Amino acid sequence: MKTGKKFLSVLLTTCMLFGTLSATAFAAEGQSISFTDVKDTDWFYDSVQYVCENGMMNGTGDGAFSPDGTTTRGMIVTILYRMENSPAVDSDVTFTDVSSDQYYADAVVWANENDIVNGYGDGAFGPDDPITREQMASVLYRYAQLKGYDIAAQGNISSFSDVENVSAYAVNPMRWAAGNGLISGMGDNMLAPEERSTRAQTAAILMRFCENIVPAPVNPVQPSGSVTYENRDLGFKIEFPDAWENRYRVEATTDDSSGVLVKTEWDGILCSIYKEDAEEWKEEAKGDAIPVEYRVLGENDEYVYALYFASDVQYDPEDEEQSRIYQEMREDLYHIGFEIL
Repeated sequence: MKTGKKFLSVLLTTCMLFGTLSATAFAAEGQSISFTDVKDTDWFYDSVQYVCENGMMNGTGDGAFSPDGTTTRGMIVTILYRMENSPAVDSDVTFTDVSSDQYYADAVVWANENDIVNGYGDGAFGPDDPITREQMASVLYRYAQLKGYDIAAQGNISSFSDVENVSAYAVNPMRWAAGNGLISGMGDNMLAPEERSTRAQTAAILMRFCENIVPAPVNPVQPSGSVTYENRDLGFKIEFPDAWENRYRVEATTDDSSGVLVKTEWDGILCSIYKEDAEEWKEEAKGDAIPVEYRVLGENDEYVYALYFASDVQYDPEDEEQSRIYQEMREDLYHIGFEIL
């Protein structure tokens, strides 16, 4: 495993800017959502119910959802931004058509800062433009990469009659979206990459994203403290369950005083990083896409602490041993006790 500064910077930038999103991040209230234009026989009924119960989308007024209405580019980045609990942004609006007083202004800045969206290349973002199906796939693909979610699955889109209409930048995202059931054909064997994503389609895509892409949460195990490492200088204590006494050990790194290596079957690392260095790491990591599974354990006034393992997005899901290790690696992140001293 590589644990060099480049790798470290990618993880910590991601950890500090994004909390781990679980499949229960939008806990449903269990109340039925009723719209005058959404019937229980409609193909999108369950999707609309899901996104509204979980606060991802709302009605359009007068008891309507407007399933055939338009989803704009500003709307979709706002949804993702709120999924991240609306983190503070460090930059000003740079797009010529996004003013700071618009509801989506901070969301656009956040998405642009983190390479989820890049605009049209002429200084414009097009916040009120309808988002196309290939744009939707690309935005969610980049968001999934940034979160460290599994992006290995790729579908075959070559059989669609209009596959040549998929823009070059969207080929891999569309393959990923198709392979994970986020997007399917539109009839007549058409992928329709340049067609707008209606509100009903957006609701369905968001529900499938949360169900198919976002990792399921793992209930933390309270450790008994049989394996404990305490570092007063860096201000933390880390503990592992006694059942794993021979599986884990911790040791200070020799080449970087800000890290503590957590040795496992596949290695891992606990990092403490100065908050004041966040911008430097973020700039280093821009454009990088090193896959990781991580958990932000805590933070104090000086440090952010994050534990991560490298994850190989090219792993073969048919290989039972690789799949077992990958799953255990991800779950282990939630079986660790951590305390700020």
